[in-house]
Amino acid sequence: MNRIYIIVLVLSSLFPFSSYSSCNTVNGKSYGNCSTTSHDSKQQGIIKVNSKRQVSGIIKGATIQFGGILNLSGISTGDVLVEKGGKLIVTGVVNGVIRNNGGTIHIEGKGKTIIANSGKTTIAGIVDQVKGSGTIKYMNGAIIDGQPIN
Repeated sequence: MNRIYIIVLVLSSLFPFSSYSSCNTVNGKSYGNCSTTSHDSKQQGIIKVNSKRQVSGIIKGATIQFGGILNLSGISTGDVLVEKGGKLIVTGVVNGVIRNNGGTIHIEGKGKTIIANSGKTTIAGIVDQVKGSGTIKYMNGAIIDGQPIN
């Protein structure tokens, strides 16, 4: 038994093992080994979008106006309003209400609630709740209220 212990000890000193650890960020405080990660922990306020804009950080919400296109790969902690002629593409997460008032919405990420009053809404991701009388298209593989769409 001692011989095995000595062999393992010698081998581990000759061939060091590389280890990986995780990094978690909660409320702006990082835990674990975050030496190989980078993130923007500053939360932007509620943004107004009237041209093409890519957001990969954290926002409090958004209003997408006529001619505006928001490509959200980050997180919105609040509501997102899409006005007539605006476009929203979500590959990230929206924890508030997404309200379509005449624009175009495409969800590939996760949304809490979608209210499709008008316009065109396409869901290919995960959404907890969908309401409204606007045009809603469910893509194969979408998950609505925990149920997969076929």
